[in-house]
Amino acid sequence: MKSKLKKLVIALVAMLTAFTAMHISTNIYAADQPATITLGAYTGYSSTSYNADGVHYIFNENMQQILIDGEIGFCVEPGILLQPGSGFVPTAYDRREIAIIAYEGWEKSAKTAADYVATQFMIWEAVGGRITRTNFSDYGAYKANIQNRIHHHFDKPSFDNQEVTLKVGESITLTDTKGIFKDFHLVDTGGLQVKKNGNHLTITATASAPEKTTVQYQKIPSKYVGTSIAYKKAGSQIPVKFKVKDPQNIKIRVNVQKYGSLKLAKQDDEGNFVPNTSFQLSYNADMSKPIGTYKTGADGTVTIHQLLPQTVYVQEVDVPDHLVLNSTVKSVKIEPNKVSAFTQINNWKKGKFQFVKKDADTGKVIQLANTTLEVYDTSGNKIKTVKTDKTGSVTSEDLKYGDYVFKEVSAPHGYLLNGESFKGSIREDKVVVTVEIKDKRVKGKVQITKVDSETGNAAQGDASLNGAIYGLYARENIVDPSNDGAVLHKKDTLVEQITLQGVEGSFSEQDLGKYYVKEIQAPQGYQLSKKEYDVALSYEGQNVPVVLREVAAKDKVITGNVEIHKYCADSDSAEVLKPEQGAEFTVILKSLVDKYKSFEEALKHTDELSKREYDVLVSDKNGYAKSKDLAYGEYVMKQTKTSDADILPLKEEITFTIHKQNEQFSYSIKNALTESYVKIVKYDKATQKEITLSNMSFKVWDVKHHKYVSQKVGNKRIDTFTTDEKGQSTLPLPLKSGAYELHEVKAPNGYLIHQAPIPFEVKKAVFEADEDGDPITVVKVYDDMPTGRIVLKKSFEATKDEVIKGAVFQLTANSEIINPRNGSVIYHKGDKVNVGQAENGRYELNEDGILDIAGLPLGIGKASYALQEIETADGYVLSDKKIVFDFEMKDDTTKEYVLKDSIENKQTIVEITKEDTKGKAIAGAEMQVFDEKDTLVSEWKTSQAPHTIKGLAVGKKYRLHEKEAPLGYAQAKDVYFTIENTEKVQSVAMRDIQVKVRKVDEAGKALANAKFIVTDTKTKQIVDRFTSDTKGNVVKHLIEGHSYILQEVEAPNGYVPADPVEFTLKDKDITITVENKPLKIELQLVKIDSDTKKPIVSKQFVFQAFADKECRHKLADAVIDTKKGTAAFTFRYGKYWIKEIQAPSGYQVRDDAIEVTVNEKGVFVNGEALRKTEQGYYFHFENTKLPATSDHTNLPLFFASLIISLFAFVLIIRVKR
Repeated sequence: MKSKLKKLVIALVAMLTAFTAMHISTNIYAADQPATITLGAYTGYSSTSYNADGVHYIFNENMQQILIDGEIGFCVEPGILLQPGSGFVPTAYDRREIAIIAYEGWEKSAKTAADYVATQFMIWEAVGGRITRTNFSDYGAYKANIQNRIHHHFDKPSFDNQEVTLKVGESITLTDTKGIFKDFHLVDTGGLQVKKNGNHLTITATASAPEKTTVQYQKIPSKYVGTSIAYKKAGSQIPVKFKVKDPQNIKIRVNVQKYGSLKLAKQDDEGNFVPNTSFQLSYNADMSKPIGTYKTGADGTVTIHQLLPQTVYVQEVDVPDHLVLNSTVKSVKIEPNKVSAFTQINNWKKGKFQFVKKDADTGKVIQLANTTLEVYDTSGNKIKTVKTDKTGSVTSEDLKYGDYVFKEVSAPHGYLLNGESFKGSIREDKVVVTVEIKDKRVKGKVQITKVDSETGNAAQGDASLNGAIYGLYARENIVDPSNDGAVLHKKDTLVEQITLQGVEGSFSEQDLGKYYVKEIQAPQGYQLSKKEYDVALSYEGQNVPVVLREVAAKDKVITGNVEIHKYCADSDSAEVLKPEQGAEFTVILKSLVDKYKSFEEALKHTDELSKREYDVLVSDKNGYAKSKDLAYGEYVMKQTKTSDADILPLKEEITFTIHKQNEQFSYSIKNALTESYVKIVKYDKATQKEITLSNMSFKVWDVKHHKYVSQKVGNKRIDTFTTDEKGQSTLPLPLKSGAYELHEVKAPNGYLIHQAPIPFEVKKAVFEADEDGDPITVVKVYDDMPTGRIVLKKSFEATKDEVIKGAVFQLTANSEIINPRNGSVIYHKGDKVNVGQAENGRYELNEDGILDIAGLPLGIGKASYALQEIETADGYVLSDKKIVFDFEMKDDTTKEYVLKDSIENKQTIVEITKEDTKGKAIAGAEMQVFDEKDTLVSEWKTSQAPHTIKGLAVGKKYRLHEKEAPLGYAQAKDVYFTIENTEKVQSVAMRDIQVKVRKVDEAGKALANAKFIVTDTKTKQIVDRFTSDTKGNVVKHLIEGHSYILQEVEAPNGYVPADPVEFTLKDKDITITVENKPLKIELQLVKIDSDTKKPIVSKQFVFQAFADKECRHKLADAVIDTKKGTAAFTFRYGKYWIKEIQAPSGYQVRDDAIEVTVNEKGVFVNGEALRKTEQGYYFHFENTKLPATSDHTNLPLFFASLIISLFAFVLIIRVKR
């Protein structure tokens, strides 16, 4: 029975031993040769223990290290004696947990004797041994340390198995929040650049790396990785050289976005490739942080290399002038190792021309249709043909950017074709450029030629065809050719009056229409014609500048006659005279006699005379003879035959002058004449016409008796004689034949006194007879009128001795000028006065800059004239001063009265100021002034003082252009101004609008560092970029009238970009306040179990955020979701600390505070950047379970072994007993 029982106990012990050693592998790994076991250094430590069966007592004194082929080994069979030596055969040992004890206890230690003994003790305890006594007093502490390391043996860094995506050249730094990465070793870089710095790992993507790769690290150094080897030899315990089977690899999966290329092409809307176009590239849709700006080459393309394989945003930022900028941001997907393509097509800038036809003289719009214009490009190619409508204008179709030439091919009715070429340019898109084309009116000219109605161009007698005065009258209303309805001259009004120069004269510069010509004053010796000559000045086409009409104005010569009564006396004393029949008298124009020096010689040349310039009279039986009608003039009559040869012909010549129509002279001719009445007749010396308003007084000097003639009439004696209302005076009593002198005492009104005596003779034989047949002697007296002379000195401001031409004056009568000869009106008040070669009262300065007008009639003693400047030199003010010259005869001896005056023309003065909307002067603007032909007149940069320009032409329109606005102001619209005719300073102001942008937060506090762009809504061109400051920013490069979009492309750190703001520049300053809302991110903390790596759910926990690292200033409590095991915070930009206040049930509360940084670079947790996912930002927070009250020994196995061992021990004792 006892034998059986003993066998049973032995069997149980054997089973227990087998059970405790069940993890030892039976697979043997062959070595090249058996190992040699030796004992190494003494440790100085001793122990007493029991082996696995709990029975064998073991005492180890001054333990030695076991060396296997010189390397450290450990005992796994406590209680069995080790027999050092050779011949130990290797075999695999698969107790991994013991290998971990060996690795964590020895390999990761300082490898001191204490470290070795502590590790060996723990191995013995792991295989069932029990240490009961030892001089290693610190074993408990060493063991706890090793157990802690074993506990964390399988811990891996927080970023294990994380997947990241990097662009070539981009880096990311991963931070191990567990603080264990420092113990890991590099296995594989995956073709990337890696840098380990403690618990931080920086990975940089390289161009040579695969697109998908893995970075690998392992916790266990390679030399400690492998299979543990047990060395067996009969009669000896088994020592083991340990290696760790699992190296504890970690990996980070990396997606590498490799470079690609982008080929940008620029085409216009006609398919042509366009060079010199600039594009900006960015990886951001708001074009912030641009990659660069690239310009197309000669082929219209540009290729950009080394772009990351992601979406690239393209924005056109500059185009050649002829294209419309399209600043719309486009996106292009960049493929790795490929050339992506993007083509931007831009439209040509297109605009229109509005052609407006204007009258060159008046500036009025010519409101007539069908003016045809042709549009050419600069190469001479015809582009378009357009016609104006009834408004006088036409707008072309869209024309491309460029320069154009315009030619008029058909002018409006009544106008001359403008042969000039006009230029215009399209420089902006969708603009209408106004082109004014001015045409000159076709004018009419009426040429007057004065002719004799009988002889044509030859004047008869002493008459003259020269100097007739004609008037041009409107037959109908003469209307403005511009068709604006204005009446230039009403029907039957006098349009112009001229005095013929010679036999010719003209009405020039007349508007087209129907007129008539009428004589106002006949020339000397001719009758005034009442005939009206109709003249139609009708349009003859666009190439005829002047419509010419000719009028041959016929006048009849003034005619009169002479009659004679021929008597014959037997003696001088005979009282009774007999009529003589057959006496012949010949009448010849005196000028012919003067020509040939004698009557007889002139008689030979009567063929040179017209039929009205000579005659032959033969007396009838009554001694009477009468001539035919003779032409105006002075004649000589002489007897050329007698009735009887015994009768001697009359030797004396008879002279008479015909000066009015139907004037008749009657002469009685007899042998002797004892006395004759004397008749005084006054004549105007200049016109040779009789003065009918005389009022002259004179005396008669008797030459023979040396005394004045005194005649008694009634009871009065008269010695001074006065002309009657006809300008004639006949002495009351006849004078005896003899020599006399006429002494003028008082001149006729308006005439100069005749200072020299006027001799006359009362002849004996020939006399003129009055209507009663009484003899009468006619004495003709010729008087001169005094004249006025105007001398005006003209000067121009700012000139020295230089004579400036271009001034024209018009002279008009300032009073009614009466002709002292006959009382007729020479000039009505307001009539234009023409003297000499003047027409329409116009006079120009002579070479010395003097206006000299002589020969002005003074009327009856007084005359007033007005001189008005009607044209002046460009750049000078046309004087509005009416210069009046009042003439008055002071005496009757002064032949010419001279009145002088002077006038100075001031230059026009324009002061140009550049102002803000409050009227304050602005400096720094670049300004230009252009004339109507777009020629630059002046250019300057503004200061606080106005800019002065002198000498701009009156009536001309100028354009004030702001070439460059001062910084902070919008470019103003062009200002057009017309120079007025004034000496006053003319002020022109251009006001600049200012747009200011204020960037504020929710509380209205100014924010800096916001980046803005301003885009023109029409051109799509970015006109300004700026970064906000706390004082506010002024937008530059704006143009008045344009609309813009203010877009925030990059908000200040921690703020959300504001919505775009559209604004239009009108006439006021604009302040735009842009409010930014803070950028807030939600950060989720996911709680996970440190062992299982799974979320800890359905357990309550508490987290709080603090403003300081010491976690004293609480900011917020986390929003806890226990179902998901998350804690959520909402943060603005800044730095925060998150701390666990309450851990989930069964877990330890962590002491560390998690540092969270939120800035423009992203969200960082303990310095490690978090990548944003679809769920937002999150990170894992590991919690460790609370530790068990015992160590990590396999308690069930231990207790089972203990029970079996005790049972076996009792049995053995009983058997022995």
